[in-house]
Amino acid sequence: MTGPRRAIFRPYPWLMSSPQPPPAPPTAGAQPGTPELRRPEPLDPPMVPFAVAGLVAWAVAGLGLLAFGRDWLSAHGHTDWLWICLAGFLIGLLGLATMLRHDAHRRRRLSRARTAPPAPSPPPNPGPG
Repeated sequence: MTGPRRAIFRPYPWLMSSPQPPPAPPTAGAQPGTPELRRPEPLDPPMVPFAVAGLVAWAVAGLGLLAFGRDWLSAHGHTDWLWICLAGFLIGLLGLATMLRHDAHRRRRLSRARTAPPAPSPPPNPGPG
């Protein structure tokens, strides 16, 4: 072939090996006047309300299908939807037990952190002297 070469389509050029390393992310305080960035605290919400909400959702869906859609479900061959709601509710009970234990550990960890003495601060750096 003597015609012009077609460019190869590379959707992710940064994945290709290159001699230069990728640029480093900017660091806090690298320039004068730049505020120091702090890492945010991780979220640690109580988890029991989420498990209870899931249980309620499966129970409402199952009872709603049982009360209002039982005839339609059996006529169309979808009675397994009721079993799916029951399975979701039963698995949600296991999730609730797990989240109760998680929240108990969370409360214990938070109370221990409140009563623990503060960590000693490092000695100041005297600098060049």
